[in-house]
Amino acid sequence: MRRTLLLTISLLLITLSFPVCLAEQDEGWERFELSYSPDKSGFEDITSHMLNTPHVEGFVELPNIKNASGFIAQWENGELQVDTDGDGEVDETTRKPGLTCEMQLSSDAGVSYPYAVCFERYNIALEEKRDLPLLRWRRSCCVEGRVNGEQVRIFDDSANGKYDDMGDDSVAVGRSEVASQLSKLIVLGGELFEFRVDPFGRWCETRPYEGETGTFNAFDKFDKSPRLLREPLAFVVEHKDDSSILIDVARKNDCPVPVGEYELKLAILSDRVFVKGGESESVKVEAGKKAFFEWGGPYELHTKAWVENSGYKLEMDKSGARARYKQVPYEFPTVKIAFPVIKGEGGEFYVGNPLYKDIMGNCFADGAVQSFEVKIFNYKNRQMNKGEHRWKHHHNQGYGYANGYTFEMYQCPFKDFRGIAKVILKVNSKIFGDLEFETKLEVEYE
Repeated sequence: MRRTLLLTISLLLITLSFPVCLAEQDEGWERFELSYSPDKSGFEDITSHMLNTPHVEGFVELPNIKNASGFIAQWENGELQVDTDGDGEVDETTRKPGLTCEMQLSSDAGVSYPYAVCFERYNIALEEKRDLPLLRWRRSCCVEGRVNGEQVRIFDDSANGKYDDMGDDSVAVGRSEVASQLSKLIVLGGELFEFRVDPFGRWCETRPYEGETGTFNAFDKFDKSPRLLREPLAFVVEHKDDSSILIDVARKNDCPVPVGEYELKLAILSDRVFVKGGESESVKVEAGKKAFFEWGGPYELHTKAWVENSGYKLEMDKSGARARYKQVPYEFPTVKIAFPVIKGEGGEFYVGNPLYKDIMGNCFADGAVQSFEVKIFNYKNRQMNKGEHRWKHHHNQGYGYANGYTFEMYQCPFKDFRGIAKVILKVNSKIFGDLEFETKLEVEYE
């Protein structure tokens, strides 16, 4: 009897304390309603940190919340065809290379909401060479509202039909040209808030951050030279011990952040120039103190060059209905160079916007650069790769020697030469100036 009484009292205490814990957990949150906003251009005026544009061969399978068959887009019989209601039947078609559609997503929670998507044929010239249509797609909608006095737009950049994926979805605040990574913390009006979003984009909530903070400055130690660069539109730092803390410190010169060590996750200088942490060091933020990130010029070309005892060449194959090139492997020494990035003084890497990457995933930080010059010399200082020294960009098909046939990296075979080779990679960039990478490699059989 006594044991039963004690158990009953314990259960009663647990029951009474549980709602209190929930109340404490939800205490102080302020809710703001959000509204759905589509855009036929896919919000091209907003540069996203991610901008999901999967390259899919033949068809695209869209976000599938509840609809069993999903939403399908495909190129067939000279038409771009889209199933907008998930029933497996084509609903909208066009003979144009692009189409914007709106569909209705539904969840197991009984929530139904609209979702607009842009489709386009990825590369018609490359399709013809591969006899296979390539399509890509991206979200063409967001949810928006007035939050703590600032206009906020939230984008589904994880491309799963929901708006609450921390670190993958994105948020644009005020008149910002950039949508940076969604995080559990956000800077609004110069103040730091905790932040959470309804998965279906109906509302978001904030409450003031109450932990210890210091300030992070990404502006004062930024060497912008050459002058074509400007101050960062976004500068997202990630807490070294808590990856769920991602803060865009470009929102304020001396931006409030929780104490701890931070690494550069991503900065955006323009719609063409993105910056990643690369080899940069972390920055420690102490309570009540200011921390700086030192970065910018002088800049250098950064890549890797090596020798492998294999590679491939391109040969014309006339066996099919149309002549095309095919890869023919060989086994003798080949100098290879990885696609380059630009390295800043702080060790950070400058890369291109993933929206403009080629079929191999390469994208240089200067969109005007269309080729790299590669020169390989022997010990007598005689150039050994004449005719194959121009590593050209062919639209978004990739980089290759000529005719748009791509290589995943620069490669130059040496069937007869053995010895020390001097490798020079050059690029002329309007933004970063004349850059050069040089190294020496030993060409030998394995």
